[in-house]
Amino acid sequence: MSAEAASDAPWIIRYGATAGATIRLFCFPYAGAGAWVFAPWSRSLRGVDICGVELPGHGSRLSEPRYTRLNALVRRAAAALRPYLDMPFALFGHSIGGLVAFELTRTLRRERLSLPTRLFVSALAAPHIYQRASRRHDMPDGELVKRLAELGGTPSEILADPELAELFLPIIRSDLQLLDTYEYLSEEPLACPITAFGGADDPLTNSEALAAWRDQTSAAFSFQTLPGGHFFLNTHRSELLQALTGELEPAAPR
Repeated sequence: MSAEAASDAPWIIRYGATAGATIRLFCFPYAGAGAWVFAPWSRSLRGVDICGVELPGHGSRLSEPRYTRLNALVRRAAAALRPYLDMPFALFGHSIGGLVAFELTRTLRRERLSLPTRLFVSALAAPHIYQRASRRHDMPDGELVKRLAELGGTPSEILADPELAELFLPIIRSDLQLLDTYEYLSEEPLACPITAFGGADDPLTNSEALAAWRDQTSAAFSFQTLPGGHFFLNTHRSELLQALTGELEPAAPR
């Protein structure tokens, strides 16, 4: 079965949804992760319908085929999210999740659907200046494990256990292939505001790369540097959620 065929799978996992929510936040995880990354957010983001996006081959959908081309993934994700665009919403994506959220927003615009109140991109260089490194998805296992350990986002017990690593590395490779094969195409800036977040000690994304996101919007732009490395959303979650709280406004461009 192809990933395109998995139309009935649960793309959206809702955490702490309440009848009084004033805005919906779709959250896209980093490479190798599932929607579970965002489960704790509901305790801090009150009045927000937090919707973790579960991609095929990740988390609770581990048995499904994974996407290796971003365009195909974004098309399917847009169709899955469409029934949930009935109230003001925002998108948040960390690392590769930010790229998915960005291209999804452009897809929504092309399909003349509602745009988010704000696009949040985290730990990701602006796509028009993104410099593709050497191919990462086909690194030797040892080199890939070393790189993941250096970044610190993968539990050490997974990387140290050959059986767990054998299960986990194919997921990472598929996600890295999304990046390795991504081709940025120039379009008009988005009409929705963009906020970019970065870690002060992130070896992958510096402040200049974050600031370049201002070229992708004709609306308001801001970026914030938070403590931590590439995975500051885990190590400094409270600081990130505090920053998000101040910018989650329900008045959206429709």
